[in-house]
Amino acid sequence: MITASSTLASALKWIGLIAFLVFCLLLTQGKLDKPLRWLLTRMNLSGPELAVEVNKLAMQQGSRFGFITVTNLSQDAITLKHVTINRNQSAGCSFDPKQAVQLGSSNILEPGSHAMIGTGAMIGGFCGSFMLVEIDTDRGSAEYSIKWR
Repeated sequence: MITASSTLASALKWIGLIAFLVFCLLLTQGKLDKPLRWLLTRMNLSGPELAVEVNKLAMQQGSRFGFITVTNLSQDAITLKHVTINRNQSAGCSFDPKQAVQLGSSNILEPGSHAMIGTGAMIGGFCGSFMLVEIDTDRGSAEYSIKWR
């Protein structure tokens, strides 16, 4: 015997399934990137608040590689755990900051402080022109696009 409550439950299951499929479709097409990023920011789950700059060597001002400077913009200390340049997994382009050359700082960044980090591969240009820097911290990870002018 079919009752109104079983028909309603069945209809709700179908509506839920269709909504889930539409959500998955929009997610795979990238249509939900901005709304999800906004939601994560409001929930304070957006990852570390950092600024990333590329510092070219004095004798290579026309290049698009060199050291990177990472600045902590948050109100809390952040520990740098891993850095990857251009999603390149080779040794000098994907590394633990403690293994790299650090000028005047450590891998623990207090609020407002910065670390200048580099490896031989980064300075020599073996990672390619810096387009994307991924940084893993104790507060999550984030990718930073480098905009050249």
